[in-house]
Amino acid sequence: MGNVLVIGGGTAGTAAALALHKAGFDVTVYEAHADAAEDIGAFLTLASNGMRALAQIDASAAVTALGFPLTGMRVLDGSGAEVASRPLGEARDPVLRYRCMRRGDLNAALQAEVLCGGITIRHGARLVSVQDGPDSVTAHFADGSTATGDLLIGADGLHSTVRRFIAPAADPRYAGEQVFYGYTTDASLPEDTEDTERITFSRSSSAAFGHAVSPAGETYWFARVAGEPLPPEEVAAGTPARWRDLLVPLLREDASLAAGIVAATAGDILVTTPPRCRRRCRGVPVGRCSSATRRTRPRRPPGKVPPWRWRTPSSSRRPSGTHRTPRPRCPSTRPSAAPVWNTTSPSAARSPEVPPPPARRHPRPDPATTLP
Repeated sequence: MGNVLVIGGGTAGTAAALALHKAGFDVTVYEAHADAAEDIGAFLTLASNGMRALAQIDASAAVTALGFPLTGMRVLDGSGAEVASRPLGEARDPVLRYRCMRRGDLNAALQAEVLCGGITIRHGARLVSVQDGPDSVTAHFADGSTATGDLLIGADGLHSTVRRFIAPAADPRYAGEQVFYGYTTDASLPEDTEDTERITFSRSSSAAFGHAVSPAGETYWFARVAGEPLPPEEVAAGTPARWRDLLVPLLREDASLAAGIVAATAGDILVTTPPRCRRRCRGVPVGRCSSATRRTRPRRPPGKVPPWRWRTPSSSRRPSGTHRTPRPRCPSTRPSAAPVWNTTSPSAARSPEVPPPPARRHPRPDPATTLP
């Protein structure tokens, strides 16, 4: 089949490459970093739909070996009282349980799966420009080399070079909050909160906080604080002590466990300023280039057809006789992987041990959107 260039070897790019390879395409991944970038990022949680998608591209075994499962969640108010508790996703299925892990571990595991599948990853290939022709697309890299293929997929992160090519006016903007991440093995937690398969959220007057405890006794935590964006030089010069001094007074305004967990964090604390893409940056593919940002459906004309009958632009419709393969959706700073059209039969694309969920006309919001 056709030759596909995937720009970006992170979670989005590797998952897209595995799915395309399984569908019979010749895929090459181009990654700007010189290695697997195991030390980049904090942690994330994969929801059941993401675990199902990984099973369909034969990557679930590698991912379930990482991190730890989360089968439930609870929500506390500012006084520390529990206001809600519920199971997470398809907790009864070991393959589909939510899973919390470090981003670098997930990245390294998926890159290893790509290499085991015979897919080439070229490290140190930083994209600088794209030339779109009538029958092919050519990628130009910083070292002077080029690569030509039938399709180019951009999965090159927040400041995507591919996105700048297909939508030059689009740029991410600040979402209005800083997010802090950390780990500690010294937090003093009550016995009833040491459930290693449950994530706890607490909503205080100054911040939103979440934490989960690994089987090894390490507490993974995050805090979302609304405010003006931190200057880049301040973020670069920040130290764990600086971030603790910022967070602890805010979190101590309420009677939750948050302040004590942050105060017990002696190691690194990562701070990010999540972006919110302007609506116009979520476009459909242009020519033979596709950015891995999420597509938006056309607006529904007043009084016209209901939303489940909306038609997507012709350039983004799947080929006749094919179906759409679900893709991993990880809450992250990188955009999601581009949709992949699987030309195999629907029955062949499903793992026999992972049955599809019942279809819903109006899907409910996924709890994954609340996780870090």
